[in-house]
Amino acid sequence: NDLSMTQLLPRWTYLAMAIGVFAFQTLDAMDGKQARRTNSSTPLGQLFDHGLDGISWSVNGLNIVSLLSLGLTLNSAIAMFQFWVPLYITTLLEYHTGVFEYNIGNIDGTTGLLILIGFDLAPAIFGVTFYNWQLKDVFWFLPEIITGPFTMRSVIIAILLYTGVIFSVVLLVTLFVRVKDTKARLS
Repeated sequence: NDLSMTQLLPRWTYLAMAIGVFAFQTLDAMDGKQARRTNSSTPLGQLFDHGLDGISWSVNGLNIVSLLSLGLTLNSAIAMFQFWVPLYITTLLEYHTGVFEYNIGNIDGTTGLLILIGFDLAPAIFGVTFYNWQLKDVFWFLPEIITGPFTMRSVIIAILLYTGVIFSVVLLVTLFVRVKDTKARLS
C-alpha cells in the first residue's frame, strides 16, 4: 500500500497495468466507431465517453508517477499536466468547432498509450528495478560520453515529461490555429 508512489510495486502489477491500458485503448476506440457505424451516437454518449477518457487519462498519469517512483514532486505534477491538458484542449476545440482532433501529424493519443504500455511492460519483463539500471549497462555499445552516469529512470523522466509539456504547448497552438481557420471558413 504505497500511497506515496515512491516504492517499487510487485512485478505482476506492471503487467496488469499494461493489460489495462491496452484494454482501455481498444475498447475506447471500438465504442466510438460502433456508435458512428450504427448511427447511434448521441451528445450524452459523447459526454460519457470524454468523461471516462478524463478518468482513464488521470489513472494513466498516476501510472507513470508510480512507475517512475516520482512521489509528490514537481515532476509528478508535470506528468499529470501532460496527460490532462491535451484532452481538455481537444475537448474545448470540439465544443467550438464540432471536430475532435487529438493529433499532431502521426502522433496521437493511441501513440502515447502504446508508449505507456511499453513503459509498463519493461519492468514486468526485465524486473522491477529496470528503471534504476544504469544507462551504460543497457546501452553498452554507446560511448560513455552519451550514457554518462544516468539511469533509465532519469532519461525517461527527461524525455517523457518534458517532451510531453512541449507536445501539449504545440498541440495548444496548433488547435487554436485550427479553431481560427474553422471560424474563418464558417464566416
